[in-house]
Amino acid sequence: MAKKAVLAPRSALGKLTYGYNLDDLKRIDAIGLEVWLDDQLSPNAVRKAEDEIDFSAFRSAKMSIPEIYRDRVFKGRPSLLSTELVHMTLLRRLFSSRQVYEMLVEHFSDYIPVDLYTDKQLVRLDYDTNVIRANVLGYYPKMVAAATFHPAMLNYLNGDTNTATSPNENYGRELLELFTVTPSAGYVEQDVKQAAKLLSGITWNVATIFCASKQGLEQTRTGTQTFGRNHI
Repeated sequence: MAKKAVLAPRSALGKLTYGYNLDDLKRIDAIGLEVWLDDQLSPNAVRKAEDEIDFSAFRSAKMSIPEIYRDRVFKGRPSLLSTELVHMTLLRRLFSSRQVYEMLVEHFSDYIPVDLYTDKQLVRLDYDTNVIRANVLGYYPKMVAAATFHPAMLNYLNGDTNTATSPNENYGRELLELFTVTPSAGYVEQDVKQAAKLLSGITWNVATIFCASKQGLEQTRTGTQTFGRNHI
């Protein structure tokens, strides 16, 4: 019987963190890789780790989308908000004790991406907080659903301009090709069109973050849609 490969502490830390020190090596050597990983990915430990770093210098850290839109500084210079997000991200990667969690945040930020410097920079920080970071240890379909209805993604892939009378397939295509089943599932162009129909009429506003307005409901494709082998 082949021996089970054992990952050395130094190798594990090199692959699963942004960097480590002697104390990290001693800890993983003492408690073992499995216990260390459980601790790294504990939701309670991740929540407590947020208090390890002082973000008080960043005004946007605790602000909601409506609060950001009311802020004259950020509305006047949206790039400042993106810069704050970059700095907070770097601080987390450098100093957070939850290094594996931060690497997962980076992975899913790249997997379901929204450009940092988009036309809607005022909502991009909230995307990082409430779509990626809030769901990275949870159920992946929930993360996809959160991304689908978030203002940052609606703007980035034109979901907020996808209507029954003027369909836009950008998000429907990315949803199938990149975020979920991938081309290996054998979907066809008609499935992309049906996905766009299912997601038509979604809009949002600053006051409620997102909503389906009367105009949005009128621009939603209704009736049964065939999606793959399913009727929705």
